[in-house]
Amino acid sequence: MAKERRTGTQTKKTATTRKARSSSKVKASSKTAQPSGVDAKRTSYLEAVKLYEKGLEALQQRNFTGASSALKAVIDEHGDERELHERVRIYLKICERELAPLSAEPQTQEELVLAATVALNELETEKALGYLEQAVRENPSADGAHYMLAVLFAQQGNAEQALPHLGRAIELDPENRLVALQEADFDILKDEIEFQTLVAEPPASRP
Repeated sequence: MAKERRTGTQTKKTATTRKARSSSKVKASSKTAQPSGVDAKRTSYLEAVKLYEKGLEALQQRNFTGASSALKAVIDEHGDERELHERVRIYLKICERELAPLSAEPQTQEELVLAATVALNELETEKALGYLEQAVRENPSADGAHYMLAVLFAQQGNAEQALPHLGRAIELDPENRLVALQEADFDILKDEIEFQTLVAEPPASRP
């Protein structure tokens, strides 16, 4: 009988040990299954780009309310995706302008770039060009104006004029490089070696 009791105790201990090991394995598996910081950042980035593209699509359809909602979500829900924020804010101002039109002619740098962007979206190329040239004349360091000039000339298939303005915009604000990578209007430039050089990641930032 004593031997049987020892066997029972040993069996109980063995079962307890197995349970503990099994629990450890489950915890280890759970830990392994958790997404890494890199994966989470990548997911956030893709979601931000999806909202950004949704906003642009609504803007092209002149659905300014829907565009504003999607674009605001990029800033509100994806605060770390700062490379998109500046571009998003430009389009948000377009929405605001369309929803509450301004009667006065643009005066400040910001108003000139905004008015040019609105005109460009409405296919009023000459009007947009006039605003942007005025902005650059008044402030040669206006990176937003240079960037939009690059967009305007890229839309016309004029790489010779688009690339210098894009280069200047990136020189004035390196974040424009990241924005340019997502700019559909620059697809026509992607085979140009100069474009590839401009948007390439700086050596100091590479791992």
